[in-house]
Formats: sequence, C-alpha cells, structure tokens
Amino acid sequence: MEADRKKLGRRIQRARRRAGYRSAQAFADAIGLSYSSVAHAESGSDRAGKQVFDAIEDGLPDWPTGAIDRYLETGDPAALPDFGDESKAEPAAPVAPSATGGGDIEAQVAQMTPRELAERARMIELGTDPETAMRWMQWALAVQDAARRSDEGRGDQRDVG
Repeated sequence: MEADRKKLGRRIQRARRRAGYRSAQAFADAIGLSYSSVAHAESGSDRAGKQVFDAIEDGLPDWPTGAIDRYLETGDPAALPDFGDESKAEPAAPVAPSATGGGDIEAQVAQMTPRELAERARMIELGTDPETAMRWMQWALAVQDAARRSDEGRGDQRDVG
C-alpha cells in the first residue's frame, strides 16, 4: 500500500506541474488547502485523506473525479491519468478549480475583498510566477463579476414578481 501511495504522490505532483503550478504551496493556495496537505499527498503519506484528494482532483483539469479513490481501492495504475515524462510536456495554464467542479472555492473567491484578492495573487506569484498570478487574478475577477451579475439578476426577478 505504501508503494501505491508513493506512485499516487508522484502522479499528483506531475499533474500539478503540468497544470502550471511550480510549487505545492501555489497549488495549495489555489485549491484552498494547506501546504502540508498537498505535501502529504505528493509524498505518498497516509496522512492525506479523502477530502484532500477530492480537492486535488477538483483542482487538476485533466484528473478524472474519483480516480484516486479507485486507485487506492484497487491498486490499479490504469485508474490514474499518466502524463508520462513531465520534462517533455509543456505545462498548461492553471485552470481555475471551479472549471473542474470546485464550487466551494468559487464561492470563497466571490466573497473576497479586493485586498484579499491581491494578497492571494501575491502568494501565487511567490509560489509560481507573475503570469500565473495574473491568470489567477483574471479568473478571480471573472468569478466575482459573474457572482455580482447573478445577484443583480436575482434582485431583478424579485422586483418583477
């Protein structure tokens, strides 16, 4: 089982890097986990549990939902995505967790103040690079704009009825 978790951890780390997150800290910040939770998952520690794995799956654009559970239950490596040699793969731009089902993170971002958005973008920049932080900020502003429009739409509907 330990070897299975180690293999899982390597796959998670490759997928994170492929998604454009250079550090576990930047990825943890983006998906709302602590650094230690992501580090435990990537190292194959048995201290990472279902909630951590679910958040990781939600935050990785090419990772199928439930793959980690299936892998841990069966030990079948085919249950996990295989991205091959990461040194040959061009990293993709980080995808907002909401695009992969992370609605809780989207709701948190929708409630952030401009100062909190700037602080989060700065943390991402420190963990990755300015371009990644800028893409995250663009996503976050789009989330807030969509939430604002949704709230305005609900207000309009109440007035009509």
